[in-house]
Amino acid sequence: MDPETLDKSTELADIKRVFETLLHQDWTIEGKTLEEVLENNHGLEGTRDGVRDGARILIESSLTDRRLDDLIFGYWDAGYEPEAEGFDGWREVLREIVRLCDAYDRP
Repeated sequence: MDPETLDKSTELADIKRVFETLLHQDWTIEGKTLEEVLENNHGLEGTRDGVRDGARILIESSLTDRRLDDLIFGYWDAGYEPEAEGFDGWREVLREIVRLCDAYDRP
């Protein structure tokens, strides 16, 4: 799939919203790290399953990191950059999002 098709996917609506509204250009207003951003937004309560599922779809996609970059920056206008926290590309960021969503689900 190409970024334009993925941008319109309803399966990615929740993860798209995270990048558009929480990981925007001034994302550090929400927290200094990805973990703080999610924590300050109540662990994405209510959308956590959709965010996790969307992240997994992107992780398992055949998109290169460059194409993920096109989607996340080009279509979703994110301002967060993987290098900000030492991640080696978008798949690592998406894996971290899945890990954090899973952590909120534990009792």
